[in-house]
Amino acid sequence: MSKVQTQKIIYLFIFALLVFPRSFQTLIPPVHEFVNILKIFAAAIIIILFVKNKTRLSKFSIAVFIYFLFLFIITVLNHQSIVYFCKIYVLNFVMILFCEIIFQNDNRTLYLRNIAHLFFILVILNLFGMIACKIIYQSYYFGDLMVCLLGQDNRIILYLLPPVIIYNYDGFYNCSKVSKTMLALTYLIGFISLFLVWSAAALVVFFFIILINILVIKYKKAKINLKLIFAIIILLNIGIVFFRIQNLFEFLIVDVLHKSLDLSYRTNIWDIAIQIFKGDYLKLVFGNGFFDITELFKIIIPKPNGFLFTFSPNHLHNIIMNNLFFSGIIGLCLYFNFILKVINSITQIKESRIVYNCLSVIFLGIQVLLIFDTFEYYQIYYFILFLLYAIPTYVSYVEKQNKYESDFKKFKKKKHTDSVAIMMATYNGEKYIEQQIQSIIRQTYHNWVLYISDDHSTDKTMQIIKKYQKKYQNKIVVVQNDNKLNSAKMNFSNLFNGVGKHNYYMFCDQDDVWDVDKIYKLLCFMKNKETQSKTPTLVYCDCFVTDSNLNILNASLIHSTHRTLPKHKLLQHTLVQNYFPGCVVMFNQQLKEVTGTIYEKCEMHDWWLTQVASYCGKIYFYDQALHCYRQHENNTIGAQQQSGKWKKRFLKIFKFSALRNNWRNFQKIIILQAEELQRRYSDQQKCDVVSRFISIMKRKNKLYRLFGLCINGYIPSEIIRIFRLI
Repeated sequence: MSKVQTQKIIYLFIFALLVFPRSFQTLIPPVHEFVNILKIFAAAIIIILFVKNKTRLSKFSIAVFIYFLFLFIITVLNHQSIVYFCKIYVLNFVMILFCEIIFQNDNRTLYLRNIAHLFFILVILNLFGMIACKIIYQSYYFGDLMVCLLGQDNRIILYLLPPVIIYNYDGFYNCSKVSKTMLALTYLIGFISLFLVWSAAALVVFFFIILINILVIKYKKAKINLKLIFAIIILLNIGIVFFRIQNLFEFLIVDVLHKSLDLSYRTNIWDIAIQIFKGDYLKLVFGNGFFDITELFKIIIPKPNGFLFTFSPNHLHNIIMNNLFFSGIIGLCLYFNFILKVINSITQIKESRIVYNCLSVIFLGIQVLLIFDTFEYYQIYYFILFLLYAIPTYVSYVEKQNKYESDFKKFKKKKHTDSVAIMMATYNGEKYIEQQIQSIIRQTYHNWVLYISDDHSTDKTMQIIKKYQKKYQNKIVVVQNDNKLNSAKMNFSNLFNGVGKHNYYMFCDQDDVWDVDKIYKLLCFMKNKETQSKTPTLVYCDCFVTDSNLNILNASLIHSTHRTLPKHKLLQHTLVQNYFPGCVVMFNQQLKEVTGTIYEKCEMHDWWLTQVASYCGKIYFYDQALHCYRQHENNTIGAQQQSGKWKKRFLKIFKFSALRNNWRNFQKIIILQAEELQRRYSDQQKCDVVSRFISIMKRKNKLYRLFGLCINGYIPSEIIRIFRLI
């Protein structure tokens, strides 16, 4: 069994434990208790995997955790049960971590398909259970137990939506016929299940999801106004709870849906909660904390036969009222903070309107159900929200890739004569340099010249270079160095300052391996961006991080290190951090001319070039991995993933004086770089940005420096690195 297959089985088993139906508690109590124990182990495994894989949290997850943390603090301050809070929310927390692990894995599509199949099996078992119970006992109830594995109310829809979302995405975006078939079956089974148990609200919502999805598939140009409809649902939510607008629809509720006008005593619960708020407005702002409210909200309901029925809800059957009661207005705002992140993510989808409309209607359907119910106690609810948040990111990514490929095909049809200079700095690279030179020779774009500057290697590097130079005399130029340069920075700077005139330029490491289309694709991307603006331009691509044998360690250097340059405050970010290595860039002649020479006191040549580009021109990211970024024991600067480097860093912590001196030197260098930028270039607006940065960095008060950097946006991608600046 392969590593991927083993990992797939482990992940699927862990996920199955997390979403294990609560209805088994009454069906087979011993099994349920055993599963609860397994869930603890599953949670521990997820946390270990999260740390081991160095998984990064998305903005959605951070927002959810802030909400959880606030609710926990209020629970503690109000002396409520911490155990009860943990029992509910720890697994929700773990589910979010699991989602992050899955969606940052290269095999995420495979995992999602398996998860969709798991839910599909559950809903089939659920339907068979109901039908068997009806045949045997002439009822869906057997004593006090309903033989419905997924619950007997609106909760069923939580198990229906994940396969609907995943099959929608996989079927209509990846054009998978199997997923389209499975989607139709899920709709059919789900509709029958909800009809049999007569979960009215869920049935109506699911019917509209099916209907609208069919319509949006037929009318592909239509587009749902997600934000407007969501705002209407929130207003409807408030109107039902606080203004009883449901009384205007008495005929529909009583005669058609056969429900009581008080919405199955929900209005009684809301009235009690409102009265509690009226007695203490502080609780309205901060909430009461999380606790079991079954005793507080006991409602005695008289039956026609004279018996009294006690109704004890464990939640307030409305998402707004539920959040107000437990976490107040602040908690409600925090809740809507991560909900709005889901909305913003869905609205990012631009090309595939089918996927956009399908995800939108599913999201809106959940919001409608939350008027009459709350799902935030269930791990599946957070899984659904994460699906709705994360899938648009990958849809947009695929859309971008398709556009790149389309532009690339058009570009290749035309004849291009632009010359590209490739600058390679070498030193004792005999082990890997031949592979790199061969990968450049194999490029599909042929109008390039490779300039090689060797820093007096003591191995066979120059022999290999001369062998290829003799064979490709017009393509490979050796730049002679009379003096030893002693660093990659100086070697590349020497190349940059002495290379001939070309249309475009690229840096090249001696130990990497390029994709055959790297020059062609970057040139195509550069040309597209230059049509928008003829300013100095730098483009950079992603790359695979590999070991010495080119086995992939990480499918994305840029995404894994979260070093995609932000669109806003570009200069502020490049002043404090080097975002990408020089081997991933291509820049035009205009940028080379405006740069002039590499500043000799800069940290690295590529960082200086990035700063100049952000000051004087434009920077664009080509979101494809176009070469293998090899990591080995002799790397001067790499992706920082080798255990040896981490060991050295760990040891440095115990040598605080050495670490402090290192940081002080770093601070001096970035100030010198900023001062040189200010001296060379005169754009007044950007000059102010640089001047402010220099002023902040020269302040001796570390606290002032920290606040100054944060307030003015001089923040590295890894926030922890800000300590190097203070």
